[in-house]
Amino acid sequence: MRVAVLSDIHDHVWNLQAVLGALPEAGADALICCGDLCSPFVVDLLAQRFGGAIFCVEGNNRGDEGVAALKAGGHGARFRRLGPFAELVEVDGALLSRAEYEPRHGPYADRAHGGQRFAVSHYPEIALAVAAAGQHDVVCYGHDHTFRIGTAGATGQVVTVNPGAVMGYCPANPPEARDVPATFAVYDTATRKAQGYRVQRADGGGPAGVVPHGA
Repeated sequence: MRVAVLSDIHDHVWNLQAVLGALPEAGADALICCGDLCSPFVVDLLAQRFGGAIFCVEGNNRGDEGVAALKAGGHGARFRRLGPFAELVEVDGALLSRAEYEPRHGPYADRAHGGQRFAVSHYPEIALAVAAAGQHDVVCYGHDHTFRIGTAGATGQVVTVNPGAVMGYCPANPPEARDVPATFAVYDTATRKAQGYRVQRADGGGPAGVVPHGA
């Protein structure tokens, strides 16, 4: 299966619309958002424009904790709000949260059922510590608005994915605040590789498109 990974939307609906418009062609079956959606209308847009399951952890913006959580309930089981940290598992071409998986299949960690294990946090320091432990196949994170695909674990067996910021701006270290490419990633469980993409603005103010973005 192919899993789209987004983060740090910060209400930038124009870039988000370009990203969501590209996901069918990218073959995305599910979507992980690593936090900082911000406003409730972003939840609506995700649910309206993406037909698969959406898994979202909280970022450090208050909207993720409160207003967006209330809004998420209106989109049924397709939109899962998972708190500050999430573990997911691939089962028969779909993603299940750990809470969904264990009542059906037993302990998440014993790997008796299902396929690849995902961990998701907003924060790099948490995600990279989890990745270093080597208990997951894929670890996704955001927060620093910096696109980065790498590996971790004793043998480099864990794929780490920071999809960058859909917002397209890096406010970290204010003297160095700057525009950055608006990026996201798609992880393929068959190849165990993640491909980056960036939003590209059309000349003359036309609609934005999406092109590959290198690691």
